[in-house]
Amino acid sequence: MPSFHKPMASRPASNACAVDGFDCFIGVEFEYLVPYIPPGRADPDPVDKRYVVIDDIESRNGEGEMTREFAAALANTRLHREFREAGLPAVVDSIVNSKIKEMEDDDEIEARRNRYFAKQAAEQGVPIPRDGSAVEHRFWRLNTDLSVKHDKNNTDCMGRERYLWALPHKSMGFDEKLGLELASPVLRASEAADAISAALHTLRRSLRFVVPRSAGLHVHLSSLEGGVDLLTVKKMVSLVLLCEGVIYTMANPWRLKSKFSASVMSALVTVQEDRETRSRTLGETGRELAVMEADRNSRLETMHEHLPWPLRPSEKRHDALETLWTCAGHDELRMLHSGMAVKRKADRPTEEDPDAGLYTIEMRQFEGTVDPDTTCAWVRFCAALFRIASTGDAASYKAKMTELNNLLSHRYDNPASAFTMYTCKLEAFMQAIGLADAAQFWRRKSDRDKVIPTLSQTCMTPTRLIPPLIW
Repeated sequence: MPSFHKPMASRPASNACAVDGFDCFIGVEFEYLVPYIPPGRADPDPVDKRYVVIDDIESRNGEGEMTREFAAALANTRLHREFREAGLPAVVDSIVNSKIKEMEDDDEIEARRNRYFAKQAAEQGVPIPRDGSAVEHRFWRLNTDLSVKHDKNNTDCMGRERYLWALPHKSMGFDEKLGLELASPVLRASEAADAISAALHTLRRSLRFVVPRSAGLHVHLSSLEGGVDLLTVKKMVSLVLLCEGVIYTMANPWRLKSKFSASVMSALVTVQEDRETRSRTLGETGRELAVMEADRNSRLETMHEHLPWPLRPSEKRHDALETLWTCAGHDELRMLHSGMAVKRKADRPTEEDPDAGLYTIEMRQFEGTVDPDTTCAWVRFCAALFRIASTGDAASYKAKMTELNNLLSHRYDNPASAFTMYTCKLEAFMQAIGLADAAQFWRRKSDRDKVIPTLSQTCMTPTRLIPPLIW
C-alpha cells in the first residue's frame, strides 16, 4: 500500500485550522497500531531507533506473559516521556485509571482525579484555568483503542510480514491488537495547528507504528461557551446529512464501510426505530398523546423555519429530518455509532431551555492520518461547518442550506452507501462554506484516493512504518 505520510513535509502555518471570523473549541483523536516483536525474533529494523515493543525478559520485568495491557503501557510510557521532554503536557490514561480502580463513590473518584491532575499540572507547568474549567482538559491523553485492528490480508501477505501486530492471549485463546490513541487537549481552532504539528512530530519520531484502515481521525467540536445546545446540534446534523456526499468524497471512500463512520442517515433511522418501540411500550393516554402531538408540531414548525422544504429527494431523508427535529432531548437523540456522533456533555441547562443539557459533536468520517497538513485541513473544514450551524439566525441558516441544496445535484456513487447522497464540484462547495482557498488541497487528496488499490487486488499488510517527520 502506498504511504502518503511522507517524511519530508512542510510544517503547517500557525493558523492552518482557523476559519476567518470564527472560533470554537476542538479536540482531535489520532488512532494507530504499534507492532510487536515476539521472543526469539530479531529486530527487523535495527537501524530504526524508535521504540518498538519487544517481548523479552527485560521488557516483561518479571511478568509471566506479555499482555496487551502491559505492551500498551510500555509504548505509552515511552511516548509520555518523549512528550514531556518536548514540553507537551501529557498523561497516560491507564495510570489515571489505576488511581481510582478500586473506588466506588463518585465524589471520591472526582476528588482523586482532581488531585492527580493538579499534581501533574504543577509538575508539567500547566497553569490552572482561571475560568474554572477542568485542568485535565489541558493534557494530551495517551490511551489504548480496541477498535484499531490489523488489516485483513491473504496468506502470502502474512508470510512476508516482518512484525507481528497482535499479542497471543493464552488464557483467552485469541490475539489482541496493540491499538493506541492519542487525544489532544481542548484547543481553540484558531490556535490548534502548532499544538497538532508538535504532537505529531513527537509521535512519529518516538514510536514505530502504522495507521491501518480501521483507524480514524476524530474531531470534537464545541462552542467557546463550553458546549452545544440542542438547536445547534439539530442544525449541524441536518447540514452534515445534506453534505455527506461531499464529505465522503473528501475522506477516503472506504470509510463508509466502517461501523464507526456510517452515514448519519443510518443513525437517524435507528433513532426513529427506538422512538417507535418506546411509543408502543409506554401506552400513553389520549391526553398525553395530544400533548405529544402538539409538541411535535411545534418542533416541526421550528424545522421549517430553518430548512428549505422539500430537500433534494433521497430515500428516507425527510423522515430522518423530521425524526431529528422532533427530538426533545438527549434520551431521544442517541447518535453514537455513525460518522457524526452526538454526546451529552453534562446536565447544565441553557437559558433558552432550562430542561436541556449541552452536547458535544464528534466528526468521525475521516480516515486515520498522522499527516499535519491533512489533519489541520480536516479540522478547519469541520470548524467551517460548525460555523454555519452555530452562528446566524434561522433565516441565514435556511438561506445557506438552500444554496447548498441547489449545489448538491449529482448523485454520489459509492457501493458502500446504503442511502442516496449528493455531491458537487469541490471548488463550488468550498466557496459556499467559506473555504475557497482549500479547494485545490481537497481536489488533490480526492484524486489521490482514487488510485489506492482495493484489498482484493493487492497486499495491504502495513509493512511500511510511518516515517518520522523531517522539518
